[in-house]
Amino acid sequence: MYLTEETRSELYVTLSELIGSNGAEYLMTQGPPGGWEQYPTSTDLQALATKMAEGFNEAGTERKILRTDMNAGFTAADAKMTTGFAVADAKTENLRAEMYGGFAETNAKIDGLGADVKTALAELAGTRSRDVWAFSATVAVPALMFTVAVIIGA
Repeated sequence: MYLTEETRSELYVTLSELIGSNGAEYLMTQGPPGGWEQYPTSTDLQALATKMAEGFNEAGTERKILRTDMNAGFTAADAKMTTGFAVADAKTENLRAEMYGGFAETNAKIDGLGADVKTALAELAGTRSRDVWAFSATVAVPALMFTVAVIIGA
């Protein structure tokens, strides 16, 4: 029932006759300030409940779609990472093989140089010995002759 100003006035007069003006004034102030029609009815609440249920169902459906999309994205990312790690592992193995080959080649060169150095040192040692003997003979013979001359002449 919609409460008009005329209806409110009639209600006040009737209440004043029954319980007095103070009681009528008190009862008239206890209603909502905008009237009872501002409050929702059970029909309004049922309509709101239906809209909320539809919204929750829609949100649940969207959440399921989002979860499916996320799972697909995670699966794709996992596949890319797995492929990337496999490629990186293959490159690492190739690099390792190249390094081992390079080390073996370098060791062979070092071994070859070591043999060359040993040969060169052996040749140098033989030449050096000859040179030392030749130098010693060149210096020692005149020194010996000088010493003999000094001793004989003395």
